[in-house]
Amino acid sequence: MYKKIVKYLLGATWILFLMFQCSNVKANTENIVTDAEGFVIQDGYLLVDYVGTAKDIVIPDTVSIMFEACLGSTDIDSVVIPSTIEGMDEYVFTHSNVKKVVFEEGSEIEELPKGTFDSCENLKEVQLPKSLKSIGIEAFANTGLISIEIPDGVTLIQGGAFIGSTLTKIVFPDSLEAINSSAFFECTQLKNLQLPKNLKKIGYGAFQACFKLTSIELPESTTDIGQYAFYMCTGIKTVKIKGNIKELPKGIFSGCESLRSITYPDSIVKIGDSAFADTSFKTLPISKNIKTIGVSAFINNTVTSVKIPDSVETIEAYAFYNCSDLKTVYVPKSVTSIGSRAFGQCWNLEKLTIMNPLCKVYSYQSDNMFFKGSKANMLKKVKVYGYKGSATAQLCSLYNIKFISIDKTEMDYPELKNVKETKIEIKKDSYSLKMGKELKIPYKVINANGYKVKVTGGVEYFDGLGYEVVKVVKITDDYILVKGGIWPGTVTISIRVGFTSKAIKINVK
Repeated sequence: MYKKIVKYLLGATWILFLMFQCSNVKANTENIVTDAEGFVIQDGYLLVDYVGTAKDIVIPDTVSIMFEACLGSTDIDSVVIPSTIEGMDEYVFTHSNVKKVVFEEGSEIEELPKGTFDSCENLKEVQLPKSLKSIGIEAFANTGLISIEIPDGVTLIQGGAFIGSTLTKIVFPDSLEAINSSAFFECTQLKNLQLPKNLKKIGYGAFQACFKLTSIELPESTTDIGQYAFYMCTGIKTVKIKGNIKELPKGIFSGCESLRSITYPDSIVKIGDSAFADTSFKTLPISKNIKTIGVSAFINNTVTSVKIPDSVETIEAYAFYNCSDLKTVYVPKSVTSIGSRAFGQCWNLEKLTIMNPLCKVYSYQSDNMFFKGSKANMLKKVKVYGYKGSATAQLCSLYNIKFISIDKTEMDYPELKNVKETKIEIKKDSYSLKMGKELKIPYKVINANGYKVKVTGGVEYFDGLGYEVVKVVKITDDYILVKGGIWPGTVTISIRVGFTSKAIKINVK
């Protein structure tokens, strides 16, 4: 009975809603007039459609608002928009065949709304109003514009504003302060680009895939550059950055295969992840103030020789991965860490010099600067130059890499004199443990050589999910305290000190 009542009430509510909508449409319809020229106007001021046959039209000066898509999909050639227009809804001209649009002198329009000329493939000329301050999201997306001059006073070009357009040239005003994300994405014909002197921001992927750009100069005012700003601009050959920025953002010039020359200010201290991936430098652009070379920063590069400046402290994972032409690398004393596979698949690498014996060249044995996991990816030709007793020497010894010691080890680094092999002693290599109970596993480290004890493992994976079978509670100098989890199973924990490790199997019941 209850269900029947609810069903009845819902049905009655729906009928009343439909009746209201119909009466509302009727009321609106009574206020709509189609004039002799085919302009459909509501309430005397709102342009809602055009049904005329003229190719060149002038919107009546009685109109003050242009409704959403009111001229969308129309077969007109040119439009004059009177100064009486006070506001425009989104997508006013979307998918129309319009070729020319003129805003009358005296127009007070301050923003072109979202999608104003979206997909107007025949659009060739637009005379924008001098009152304009902002060009909206996708306002000129996928248009046939070849060139455009943005009027003085515009401060913002919003995301995707010209995405996919056929522009070859654009003139920016000095008033412009921000170009947002993807604003000129895939403007594949854009050749000439002179950025204004007061530009502060370039958004994410703003000029991505502008294949015909050949040079870029970022003014001193530009201090905010988004990731992938010039990604896949395959024609760019030269870049000059003047702004006071601290980092070259992720992927900023990734895929710029023609890039040969770049200058940037000393304020930059980090080359971001993939910043120069898939480029073709002969000499890498690593300035004297760079401290960090990011993940995959120069992956797939054609460089043959690299000398890292002594300002660099960190070379992150995959930094020079698959630089197949790379033959020699010099890493100075300043570098304290080289990430996983930083020189992986550099198959022609012949000489690698690492001047800091305390430089970390691995996370654990099978995750080091040359490979991760499979030893099949170990380099065959390389000779590594470094200090006896260093982490680099240990890595080479472990994997039979040709290692050549540098003279005067004791003079430069007395702490490496007579460094002995690290050993880990355990009483048993397997234990049993009940769920929720604790267990002390005794061990002893001989010659830690400054490395800390690390314990990993204890997790069992099933259907892609990890279940903690054993939890490491505490690590002391004499024992490791573990606790059985809430899941039964047999797992392995690994005690690691530098390159030395011992595996212990634990069965939790």
